[in-house]
Amino acid sequence: MAESRLRTEHAAIDLSLEHGFEAVTVDMICDAAEISARTFYNYFGTREAALLGDSKPMPSEDAIQAYIDSTGASEVEEFATLIAQTFNSEKVDRDLVRKRRELMDVSPELATLNFSRVTEARGQYAEIVSRRVAVVEPGLEPDERVTRAQYIVALTMGAMQVIGRGWLHGHTDMSVHEYLREAFVTIRHITQTPRPSGESTS
Repeated sequence: MAESRLRTEHAAIDLSLEHGFEAVTVDMICDAAEISARTFYNYFGTREAALLGDSKPMPSEDAIQAYIDSTGASEVEEFATLIAQTFNSEKVDRDLVRKRRELMDVSPELATLNFSRVTEARGQYAEIVSRRVAVVEPGLEPDERVTRAQYIVALTMGAMQVIGRGWLHGHTDMSVHEYLREAFVTIRHITQTPRPSGESTS
């Protein structure tokens, strides 16, 4: 089933890149993937779902609790590690992700749908981070806790976009988690290395 589902996603994206998103029908995708329409709808439900893929995976409750209890790194790095571990538990087809990004670049409607999904995921992530903030900084007011969580999620997802792009297009056999660990060496240098005393800013 997994192999057939993946083949269907590839077929949907390849056809859309060749003919344009609006021109591709479910029947065309089924013919290319050699599956029935019934099987297609069992997998995805809609044509758009086949093109966008699954929603962003959410960490398990055990992983969330480990994140809440973790120490030793910045809030952004701790949360980025949680997200990377969550994605790392999934087998990522780099070629499929690259083609999906290419398709969204030329399909504004799909990009808008994807943005809605990302926004939903941000809200779910902020709820997770807020749980940790409540433990790490118990003195914060509820509104302050929400704002702090939103900052952490925004900074993390910005960094993860750059990291993910580098991992997708780089020539590396590292897992997402390994690539993340290396990337945060650079991020820590940027965010935590003070300018030497007396250095001019001009």
